[in-house]
Amino acid sequence: MIRPTLAIVVSTLILGGLYTYMSARNYGTVQVDALPELVAPGVFRLELMLTFPAERDPFAFDLENEPTVLVTFRRKNIIRATDPVQAGTTLQVHPLEHVVEGNDELSGRNEFYFEILTGEDSKIARGLRFRIFRDEQVVVDQTVWSDPGEPVRGTVNLVILAAPETEHTQADLSIDRN
Repeated sequence: MIRPTLAIVVSTLILGGLYTYMSARNYGTVQVDALPELVAPGVFRLELMLTFPAERDPFAFDLENEPTVLVTFRRKNIIRATDPVQAGTTLQVHPLEHVVEGNDELSGRNEFYFEILTGEDSKIARGLRFRIFRDEQVVVDQTVWSDPGEPVRGTVNLVILAAPETEHTQADLSIDRN
C-alpha cells in the first residue's frame, strides 16, 4: 500500500514542479528588427488595359462600395474604381512608388493583386493586360484570363534584383624592373 501511494506522491510532485516551472518561466519575446528595404532606382509605371467592360455584379450586396477594378500593392489600393470602366480603357499609376530591390527573389519581390469584375454572368473568358515599366522599358508584360463568368483576378510578381557589388581591389602599381 505504501509503494502505490509513494508513486502517486512522487509523480504529483514531479508533474506539479514541471507545471510550476512552465507557468512561471519567462518566455520573453524576441524582437526581430525588420530588414531595411531598398527602394529600387528608376521611375516605375503600372499600366492596366481592360479588354472588356468592368461592371459590378447586379446581385452583389453592397453595390455602392464594391470596386469594379481593384489593384493592391503593399497592402494599399493603388487603383480602386467604383464606377464602370469601358473596354479598351488603360488605367495607369505613374509614378509607382515603393518598389523594392533585393539580393534574392524573396527580398526583391513586389507582389500586385488585382480583381476586376466582369458584370453579369458571361459564357466567355475575359482578359486584361498588366504591364509595368521601369524608366519607360517594359519589365512585366502579362496577359491574364478569367474563367468564363468569373472576375479576372490574380497576382503578378515583379522581382528586382540589386546590381551585384563589384569588388574593389587595389590595383598593383608596382613596377617590375627585370
